[in-house]
Amino acid sequence: MSEQAKLGLIKYKKGTYILIEGDEGKEIFYIVKEGSIQIDRSVEKIVQAKGEILQPGDFFGVISAMSRHPSTETAFTLTDTVLITVGSEQFGYLIKQSTPLAMKIIRYFSKKLRFFDSLLTQLSSKKKEEDSDFSQIYEIADYYFNSGNVPLSLYAYHKYLELVPEGELKVKANEMLQRYGRFKEQAFNPPANIGGFNRKYKKDTFIFCEHEEGKDLFIIQQGKVKITKLLGGREVLLAVLKAGDIFGEMSILENQPRSASAIAFDGDVNLLAVNQQNFSNMVVEQPQLATRLITLLSERIWSIYRQINNLLLGDITARIYDTLVTILLKERVQIKKNEKYIFEFGVKELINMLGMTFAEAKEPVTEVLSDKLFRVEPNKILCGDIEELDKRLKAYIKKLEILRKGKRN
Repeated sequence: MSEQAKLGLIKYKKGTYILIEGDEGKEIFYIVKEGSIQIDRSVEKIVQAKGEILQPGDFFGVISAMSRHPSTETAFTLTDTVLITVGSEQFGYLIKQSTPLAMKIIRYFSKKLRFFDSLLTQLSSKKKEEDSDFSQIYEIADYYFNSGNVPLSLYAYHKYLELVPEGELKVKANEMLQRYGRFKEQAFNPPANIGGFNRKYKKDTFIFCEHEEGKDLFIIQQGKVKITKLLGGREVLLAVLKAGDIFGEMSILENQPRSASAIAFDGDVNLLAVNQQNFSNMVVEQPQLATRLITLLSERIWSIYRQINNLLLGDITARIYDTLVTILLKERVQIKKNEKYIFEFGVKELINMLGMTFAEAKEPVTEVLSDKLFRVEPNKILCGDIEELDKRLKAYIKKLEILRKGKRN
């Protein structure tokens, strides 16, 4: 059977639900050929954002199809509708046939990821996120200095002066650079390492920091990169990326400042840098790059969507269970009775994932993990029955829903 033959057409009557948020993802996504579709997401309702109405040429279901995670959206037909169905394995073929469609999906995903990132920041800091401002880099510098990481702070002080040369904190930034100049070699890569397409970064150095300008996306050739963000005055680990992964795409697609920081992690890192013009050419010449990027963006959107839903639970015990179940889903662990699982992190890292201070979370985390379902070892948490863990999460969510309904009534 040819690749083209696997692209299908399917008709739906008006008023039909095609996708339900939270349901197991299908390994297909849809392009609207005729009619219109209403798309709703529960987290968008908290900011009173209206659902999207899709018209011919628009698409949906890509996130769950490409990430193979539960759906993050509900799709409902507003009219009789005809859809083109595309299997996730056929995505490369589709891109070969329509590079503009690939770019449309990539740009849409980039904007959606930035929206969810902004919402996560707003919920975590309990205030509306301001537009990215170069002067906010000074806050990052101060954070790392106060945390004892002088080299990272020097990079940020230097970047502040570069981008805000007449900023009100320029004197203090210059003082810090002069006073701790002996750390400068650790803070910056030699110019020879950052020219051309190939880049090398030493362990624990900035590739870029949150709020600075971005002109390149990066493909990791060797090593690991951690993506972090300051939320409510605390550093939150968003992801650890490895060889083959892509990051930094949001800035070149939208001409916006960096929404998070990237730091060489656990050793030196070799990267391939791709600017905006080269990226467009690569999508045409190497459609597998677009497929890889869309798959990664799908995974990131799903992950940040889970983080937002986690914050909205409110109840700390439910949030702890949800954080652990999210990791199981992310690792595609089959949840079944009496199945054991070892989480490769300790209590400190779990608290960091919750975006809370040790003082805030120590007591509830200790209480949850003291249950016989868990066993805590150095840098590890062992769960004796992941099905029971999943049941407890669902029970807590149901309890919270009942309580909320009671308050509304």
